[in-house]
Amino acid sequence: AGSPLFGAAVNTAKLFAPEVTSMDTLPIILARLGLGRETGALLDHWADRSPPYCNGWGQYGLQTESLLPFNLNLARDAASSGIKDATWKDARAAEDLFAFPSWPFRHMGFESMSILATAMNEVLLQSHDGVLRVAPATPDAQNARFTLHARGGFVVSAEIQKGRPRWIVVESQLGNTCRLQNPWPKAYLYENGKKLQSLGPGIVEFPTSKNHTYVVVRSDRTVRNWETVARSHAKNQRAKLTPTGRATIGLPRMF
Repeated sequence: AGSPLFGAAVNTAKLFAPEVTSMDTLPIILARLGLGRETGALLDHWADRSPPYCNGWGQYGLQTESLLPFNLNLARDAASSGIKDATWKDARAAEDLFAFPSWPFRHMGFESMSILATAMNEVLLQSHDGVLRVAPATPDAQNARFTLHARGGFVVSAEIQKGRPRWIVVESQLGNTCRLQNPWPKAYLYENGKKLQSLGPGIVEFPTSKNHTYVVVRSDRTVRNWETVARSHAKNQRAKLTPTGRATIGLPRMF
């Protein structure tokens, strides 16, 4: 951030916003650049815009059947004799083609959901360059709790309040050195409940042991008042719809 190259990347990404197709990786790019407001604006309407069918399924909108559901394609009868090596023009001349409805055989896709899932992860946690970055692209009003896997054999949990981390927990599965972008001017590091050291601003490093858990907090009071509370969630009993009703998870009961 702050370099001419970074500025060029930001301006280029904004120039091509908003995204054009459901396969557009722009939300991921905006998150990688730390543009929380812009990423959030895209994700807010992503479900309504990209997958027109339930459960995230979409269709190639450039195909004819997207606009003309009663369109008929000409299909070649594979059982016809004498056209094995014939061209499409030869088959048409021989009248070996017949009209075939395209609507029941639409080209379905699931690309938009992978873009959505990746962008949501990148908003909360990034590690693509070997540095753990918590809440690198969260909007200012964002609240969240998450547990996500990161590069280097780390499992990262955190709570975000109004766009900023409250605490960070790193579980080391391989015992590698951890590199972390400290989200505060000063932080404190604990290993399995024991205070190790204080951490300065910027990117910090500390060794880890396999299967040990490390807590990074802004204040010692956070650890002294630490309490784990179980949460239960109501079982979902019906389809979920976006506010516009265009995108759904599941289908409403029809009887």
